[in-house]
Amino acid sequence: MRKRLPVESEYLASVLTELRRKNVDPLLKKRKNLDKDEDLVKRREHLNQCLLLLDETGELESGIRRWVQQWDCVDTLLPELVSLAKIPSTEYRNFCLAVHERLLRLIELDWSADRDKKMLEAAERQLRAAQDAINALSEDQRRSITIAMLGSIPFDGDDWTQQTVKILVGMAKITGSGPYRANEPSKRGPKRERSHVALRELARDLWRIARNHKGDLKVWSADGASAAGTLVEALRLLKPILPRGLVPNVLSVTTLRRALKPDRNCAK
Repeated sequence: MRKRLPVESEYLASVLTELRRKNVDPLLKKRKNLDKDEDLVKRREHLNQCLLLLDETGELESGIRRWVQQWDCVDTLLPELVSLAKIPSTEYRNFCLAVHERLLRLIELDWSADRDKKMLEAAERQLRAAQDAINALSEDQRRSITIAMLGSIPFDGDDWTQQTVKILVGMAKITGSGPYRANEPSKRGPKRERSHVALRELARDLWRIARNHKGDLKVWSADGASAAGTLVEALRLLKPILPRGLVPNVLSVTTLRRALKPDRNCAK
């Protein structure tokens, strides 16, 4: 049987070049020219991502530089990922763009850091209590408070009642705790750390991106505990550019199957 070669077609190379021209090159222009870009909304989204990468100087240029470096790193791995997922050439562009956007959301996060007890306490007590209080309000009450607060919320048109949820989700990822559920009863005894939330989300999203673009990424059990398959190969391929601690050395088949369970199409 002939060994499958990595996808390195001229067309794929042209697709990556075109995506870079539209998503990266405008950020490298001088500021006075930025407002002349055709896709102003996308440029603003990318600039917001760049703000997360500012170094100690606080200069936007440093954030842009690190954002571009991450884009370059993804570009070098995309041909192999396209090959793993068996993406047809008609789907190259949309698949590559979807992978770029998903991985750029993980910039500069670190899941190897020690969990902070005070952060956990804030997430489990004050913030959860606040969200439970919001959930107890009627729709009219929420609307009234939203109208009253709109003038002081720095999110255009965003419902302020959802901000606490977003904070809880973010803190769950940082601390490795489970995602927030409304009115979740507290349990006595030692709490089991659920540190694979972000990994499951990434695995599920990569699987869906491949399926949505006429490809596939599979997972199966190698020895009853550890996982194998093209989804595992994809995660290991991306591991060097992912946050530290996100992808373990040995991937659990249980963790990955739970990630794909809502879709019920995971290879057994």
